[in-house]
Parts: sequence; structure tokens; C-alpha cells
Amino acid sequence: MDAYSSMDEDQYDCYEDDDDEEEEEEEEEDDDDDEEEEDRDETEQQQKTAVEMEEEELPELTLDFADPVGSRFDELLYWIYTDKGDRWLTHFTPQNYAAILQNIALLNLATPAVLAICRAFEQSPANTEGVVPLGTADGYFMLP
Repeated sequence: MDAYSSMDEDQYDCYEDDDDEEEEEEEEEDDDDDEEEEDRDETEQQQKTAVEMEEEELPELTLDFADPVGSRFDELLYWIYTDKGDRWLTHFTPQNYAAILQNIALLNLATPAVLAICRAFEQSPANTEGVVPLGTADGYFMLP
């Protein structure tokens, strides 16, 4: 006599079929995931290619600007990126001081650190003749 009855076999087969169905569903999900990943990779590659094409098509622009007053705007930019106030201060003169103040105001850079640099110039030997009165920056920016 067999250890299993026909009823047990039916139940066993039923469970076996369920396992097969689950395996098939998992394989289909894996296939779907693989397809989604391939689609994603393809889309990313297309985007990269489009960006590369745009970069190749865009012309390189060089901007030259004149600083007619001699405010040494390049030194202002250097200070913004490096915070080397001593270097920027060496380019302040009584003749370009008003233009420097204007650039500071236009770029909204009127901070206590900038005001300290301006005050240092007003009190420096470069301004010994007093061409630039003390407090000019304070009045220009109205900072404490």
C-alpha cells in the first residue's frame, strides 16, 4: 500500500502547481524588471547623447568687458571667490573708489566684511591727502 492516498496526491499536485505558478510569476516580474532597467538605461543613454550633441552645437562664448573707470572689477571678483581683502584693498585709489562702491552696491555685496575693507582704505596711507572723506562707505551703504 502506498503511503499517499489519491487525495494526498491531488493535494500535493495542487500545491506543486501553485509553486509552479508562483515561479512563473516571479520570472515574469524579473523579466519586467529587466525590461524596465533596459528602458531606463536606454533613456539615460539617449539623454546623455542629446546633451553631448547640444554641447557640441553650442558656440563657446567669451565675454570681454571694459572697466572705463578702472574700478578693478576683476579684483572684486577675485575677492568674492577667495576672500583676500588685503589684495583687493591694494587696488583701491581715490580716483576709482566711487566706482568700487557702486559695484559693491549693484552686486548687493554691502556686508560688514566689505564695509571693513572700505573703512580700511579710507584710513590708509593711499588716502593720506583725504581725498576720500572718512565715513564715505558708511554713508553710501548705511550699515551699522
